Amino acid sequence: MTSFLDILVSWHDLTCLSIVLTLALPGGVAANNSSRDEAVGGIDAFEANLRRLGAGETAELVAADIKPLTGTDPVSHLTALQRTLPDPRVMAKQGEAYLGSMVGLG
Repeated sequence: MTSFLDILVSWHDLTCLSIVLTLALPGGVAANNSSRDEAVGGIDAFEANLRRLGAGETAELVAADIKPLTGTDPVSHLTALQRTLPDPRVMAKQGEAYLGSMVGLG
């Protein structure tokens, strides 16, 4: 039976081969440039959103400069989100049980 480690190594090898082939093909460099252009456009859009929210290009961005979209300040929002998470001890116990079952399969 194939172990998880064998599958992971195979996946890594295939990913590396895919990258090498993509860059070796004539369209590979163009596709790479397209990804770069998309990332640069994303940065421009992010900066435009900052300006829209009232933070200038040279202004230091602080939490007080941005009006919260949730109606609460960021710390309160984060605290509320954290309260919805399951108990970390329960998650750890379930994780250990799951990993134990995976080890038993190999």
